[in-house]
Amino acid sequence: MEISSKKKQAIKELFQTVIIPLFVGASFFIWVYELIASSYDKTRVFPLSVIMLILFYFLSGPVYAGVLLGFITTVSFMIIVITSGAATSLILLFQTLWLWSMFAVFGFYRISLQKHHNRILVEEEIMSTDLDLLKNKIEENARHLSDLKTRLSNYKYLEEMTIPLSSTMHEEKIIPLVTELASKFIGRGKWKIRKGFHLDTFATYINKYKVALLIENVSTDNRFVIENPSFRSLIAVPLEVNSEFWGILEGTSSKENIFDEGDLRLLSILGGISSIALTNAQLYKKTQELAITDSLTGLFVQSYFKERLLQELVRSRRYKLPLSIALIDIDHFKNINDTYGHNIGDEVLKHISAVMHKRLRDTDFLSRYGGEEFGIIMLQTNNKEAYKVAEDIRKNIQKEKFHYINKNEEPIVLEITASVGLAVYNENVKTDAEFINIADKALYNAKSKGRNRTEIIEF
Repeated sequence: MEISSKKKQAIKELFQTVIIPLFVGASFFIWVYELIASSYDKTRVFPLSVIMLILFYFLSGPVYAGVLLGFITTVSFMIIVITSGAATSLILLFQTLWLWSMFAVFGFYRISLQKHHNRILVEEEIMSTDLDLLKNKIEENARHLSDLKTRLSNYKYLEEMTIPLSSTMHEEKIIPLVTELASKFIGRGKWKIRKGFHLDTFATYINKYKVALLIENVSTDNRFVIENPSFRSLIAVPLEVNSEFWGILEGTSSKENIFDEGDLRLLSILGGISSIALTNAQLYKKTQELAITDSLTGLFVQSYFKERLLQELVRSRRYKLPLSIALIDIDHFKNINDTYGHNIGDEVLKHISAVMHKRLRDTDFLSRYGGEEFGIIMLQTNNKEAYKVAEDIRKNIQKEKFHYINKNEEPIVLEITASVGLAVYNENVKTDAEFINIADKALYNAKSKGRNRTEIIEF
């Protein structure tokens, strides 16, 4: 197609610059000869030159037509010189001037047409530029719209994905959920949560500078010196609990430049939601602890003791496991409060709680049953083992020296004893209340026999 166009252009230029000028030149010389040699009136023949001039002007251009007009003018003046008639000379002069006027009109028209053509070209170029700008704007808007749709889709997807986070209040369940959400939401990389910042370079950096991290290549990042890294790309955002640094959500990849700024923005949103979930979990845990623990001693309260006892009774009945409980009462505790005040009494309760807690086994469940009374659930423990545990606790309380400062800022040393009532589960025990009543009867027997002793009821 390109070769054919060049051939056409070459043929056109050949006609305009060679063939047509030769043809017009030959015609001009024939016309001149006929004009001079003919006996006809010279004024009749002269207008024929107009046809040649017009054809030459539009076919070969104004330059060639101007040369032709010069020759015609020359011939015209020659005829005027050699012609004897004044009228003929005047007509020829008028025709020559008319020919020049016509040439000037053609020139003016050509220039006007060229200017108009140029103006159209400029306008077309401007319109083309405006059209290109408009197309670019449309494409840019289309990309922006696509980005908005993608972001909207991502946010909707994030909203759907974060519903599980709001349905749990346990930290151990939130952590795997967050890593799963990050993996699905970002779509690439390996994900983990690092709790705390000790012994972790990236967590330490994030905690120190309070910024998220986006690393294209760990090996070339001057901020960190990592020997033989197992990954190349890294992205990490801080996780906070109660506005305090808790850990980081971290994604890694063995390839470079895997994560970008868009991923960092989305991950920051997920990190914020995760931080809220972790904070709620911690608050829930504290609320639960406050609900089931005694504010003075830190031990479980009576209601939770009974709830746990019911669970263990069911388990012992189902699997035929031994189970024992103990009720421990501090001897003459009312005298301590009356003599030294309730502040000293509270200190005694805390002190005894600590003594018992140190002497219990990991499987034992200790609670403050009420006032100066404590309860212990001993899992998979028969009567002999339960009696040994109870006696060990009682003897350690008796041996312990309780040093305090009274309200007069005088040192005092108290010797405290405790009475213990034991109950061991058997098939005759039907309910938890019945089980506790048996232990309470044993405790009553210990007090009635002089206190500071362990009693067990067997039946």
